[in-house]
Amino acid sequence: MRLPGGCPTRRPRPGRDLWPILVLACLGGCGRSAGTPGAGPARPSRAAARGEWEEIDPGRDSPPAGEDAAVVYDAARRRVLLYGGKDDRDVVRGELWSFDLGTNRWTEIHPRGPAPPPREDHSLVLDEAGDALVLFGGEDGSSSRETWLFDLRAESWKEITHESAPALEGHVAVYDPAGRRMVVFGGMSQEKSRKDEKVLEDRTWALDLDRASPGYGAWSVLETKGTRPAERREHRGAFDPLRRRLVVFGGRGRTKTRFLNDVWVLDLRSLEWSEIEAAGERPDPVRQTAVGYDAAADLLAVFGGEVRVQDAGDGKEFRVDEVWVLDLATRQWSNRTGHPRPVDDHSGVFLPDLGGTWIYGGSSAWPGKQHQTWLLRVR
Repeated sequence: MRLPGGCPTRRPRPGRDLWPILVLACLGGCGRSAGTPGAGPARPSRAAARGEWEEIDPGRDSPPAGEDAAVVYDAARRRVLLYGGKDDRDVVRGELWSFDLGTNRWTEIHPRGPAPPPREDHSLVLDEAGDALVLFGGEDGSSSRETWLFDLRAESWKEITHESAPALEGHVAVYDPAGRRMVVFGGMSQEKSRKDEKVLEDRTWALDLDRASPGYGAWSVLETKGTRPAERREHRGAFDPLRRRLVVFGGRGRTKTRFLNDVWVLDLRSLEWSEIEAAGERPDPVRQTAVGYDAAADLLAVFGGEVRVQDAGDGKEFRVDEVWVLDLATRQWSNRTGHPRPVDDHSGVFLPDLGGTWIYGGSSAWPGKQHQTWLLRVR
């Protein structure tokens, strides 16, 4: 394994905390500049070789959950919404929080009536046409198939679980506005009583969110074309509105030691999968990262996560602070590392009006969870 920018690393001694080694190496100048832009959508110039970080001061209040939460951007109200996750005592939460981009303050939303149970490793998307949040899957013991709708005007939850719903956690989900549907790829299912029996998914599912459709609320498996990505969990995904496609990155495969760093796209019109085979240096295989897709610049930013280093037949997993950016037009990765603390299991979403990826929480070498809020700009 190499540190950011190709800098060599010595193997850490067993039991030694690994994050200071990474941070000091990155401060030593391992960053690399982006490659020469190629054809594709017009992109702003990139003067800085590294990502530009801005820590946002949220005041005294922040969600108790700092790990495995799900977030979504509500552009109409200029806020980020967060549901679920684990707190500093590893207790799974069932709260909905709002981060206002005008005031930089967190506020808990107290919905009327019933609400979803506590969840981690779930997904959350914004149904733009219905002005609602859609919460799916996750777990608090066993994998869940529950699907909930949060009316953003009435601030109330409604369960819409259909018998056709799969039970999944650790999957990725995006909202397809043209198809009025939620699209889900990968993940796994397991029962609480049989924790060692994990069933990984390589199919793509769709939830019908067209309220005028007779199939509203029902799930179906999409019959995709071409070679599809290997089954995986703890990967990340984003919606590419320029080409109307799902972008999938990394994760962990069937075995505990199989981490991934491949990039796949699913065209949501033709339903054809294809792999983006990037040239040159790229991120190490990684799981539980945060990603943000900047449609205006056609850039996919990846931050943090957990990697695995093999050493003399043994292996060790540790968190990284690496920032990698994939130019989807030129298919080139560039290393923009420069974050103060390695984390994994954090949350991220791209905010177009701020021009960066908003990142919250995560787990680190420090006790408890992280509760900082950051903005990462890479253009």
